Amino acid sequence: LADDTRYCELAPETYQAWGQRGDLYRAMKRWKEAIADYAFAIRLAPENYYYYFARGDSRTRQGEFASAVNDFRKALDYGSPRGDTYYNMACAYCLWAKSLEKGTERWAIDKALETLELAVKEGWTDWQAMKTDADLEIIRTEPRFVKLLEGK
Repeated sequence: LADDTRYCELAPETYQAWGQRGDLYRAMKRWKEAIADYAFAIRLAPENYYYYFARGDSRTRQGEFASAVNDFRKALDYGSPRGDTYYNMACAYCLWAKSLEKGTERWAIDKALETLELAVKEGWTDWQAMKTDADLEIIRTEPRFVKLLEGK
């Protein structure tokens, strides 16, 4: 981390410096710092999908669900692998649904299912992850989810 911080200090206009340190913060689950570094990388390289994707994941973990979904959409706009990105967006919607008051979460569940269906349509094939990913827990008993797994 110290080396990456020094890299950012020595080359502040190098988007890779900020992205690399963002990756370290993300690996350390230091979401706020990761989000800040990815934001800086995005300012320097606004068409690099990876930083939107990584910031979206960090924002999901931070509980900033609306911003996470927007980042995933932006990543898609700039060429992010569609299946992976839709899958992670579905995870964000599921966690968002879990954060809502009981009885108000239906819209987020529907968006999660819709987005997960898009992930499969766009090539997502990690069925084991879909069965075991804790992020998707809230939709596991949904008929659309069950149907999606049966259709693999």
